[in-house]
Amino acid sequence: MTRELEQLATIDALTGLANRRHLLKLTEREVRRADRHDRPLAMLLLDLDEFRRVNDTRGHTAGDVALHAFAALCRNAMRTIDLVGRLGGEEFAIVMPDTEIAAAQLVAERIRRTAAETPIRHDSGEFVVTVSIGIAARAGDGADRLFARAYKALYAAKHAGRNTIIVDHGW
Repeated sequence: MTRELEQLATIDALTGLANRRHLLKLTEREVRRADRHDRPLAMLLLDLDEFRRVNDTRGHTAGDVALHAFAALCRNAMRTIDLVGRLGGEEFAIVMPDTEIAAAQLVAERIRRTAAETPIRHDSGEFVVTVSIGIAARAGDGADRLFARAYKALYAAKHAGRNTIIVDHGW
C-alpha cells in the first residue's frame, strides 16, 4: 500500500514519467550535486507544438496517445543517469547530469527530428507532433534559475516558429 501511494505521489499516471513535483525535487538534488562537485548539468524543456489542435481535431484519446508516445521517445533518448518527467499538459523536462550543452543539443536534435518523422497511429488516422525545445546548463545559480533560463529558451523556440531548439548560454 505504501509503495502504491508513493508511486501515485511521484509518477504521472498517463506517461509513467516522474510528475512535476517529483521531477523538481530530483532536479534540485542533481543541481546541488553538480554544484558541489563542479560538474556540468544540462536541462531540456520540451513542449509539443500546437498540441491543443490535436485534442480539438482528433479528440483527447489521440492526445493521450501522442503524450504516451512522446514520453516513450524521451525515455528512449536518455541515459540511465538522466531524469525525465512530465511537467504538465504537453510540457516535459529532461535533466542530464554530467552533460555539456553540445551533448544536450545532440540529444535535443535527435528527439526533435524523431518526433517530426514518426507518425502516431490512432483510430482517427496517423499524425505527427513536433516539439520546441529550450536548453540551459547549470551556471551555479540553483535549480530555479536553471528552470527559468530553460523556459526562456523554450519560449524563444516557440516564437522562432516551433519545431526548433534554442539554447540559453547564460551570458
